[in-house]
Amino acid sequence: MIEEMVFSVFSFMTSVKLYVLVAFPLIYCFSRFTQFNGSITLFPWHLLKVHK
Repeated sequence: MIEEMVFSVFSFMTSVKLYVLVAFPLIYCFSRFTQFNGSITLFPWHLLKVHK
């Protein structure tokens, strides 16, 4: 039981790390390309645009 919890948390953290490593540069480049200032407050809005 404990091993399953540790494994699930570890895999979750790994997926989050990979997502951040891939998504953050893309969002940064996109915000620079669209003449936004690239501040962290634009982060959720870019995610919403991507999902829509």
